[in-house]
Amino acid sequence: MGQTTNIIELKHITKTYEDGYTAVSDFNLEVKQGEFITFLGPSGCGKTTLLNLLGMLLSPTSGTLTVNGTPAEHWGDRERCRFWHDHAAFVFQDYGIIPNETVLSNIVLDTRAAKRARRHIPRRLSAILDCLH
Repeated sequence: MGQTTNIIELKHITKTYEDGYTAVSDFNLEVKQGEFITFLGPSGCGKTTLLNLLGMLLSPTSGTLTVNGTPAEHWGDRERCRFWHDHAAFVFQDYGIIPNETVLSNIVLDTRAAKRARRHIPRRLSAILDCLH
């Protein structure tokens, strides 16, 4: 059986803000191709900070984030944007969602904004909605 490589690895990730608050402490995670992950926990436990670290919107105070075998600290803005555009997606809770539209309409808008081929939209929508059930 072939070895499955991780597309994302977090090793000993810590994020401490300037005010001294540590939102994420010594966190480890491995994500393999095709996996679907969810973070659950009470308000204030670090879920949003963790997602912002994964999205490379924040830099960790310490630890290593590796994407496709390359440490994220070596990625420029262009490489980061290309990876997330082509290989990953966020479902935001509040901002980024058009409030008077359905979930389906918001997803279609995102796939059009990403310039996905129209013929792929129904298949991708079906897969996305299956994950949300």
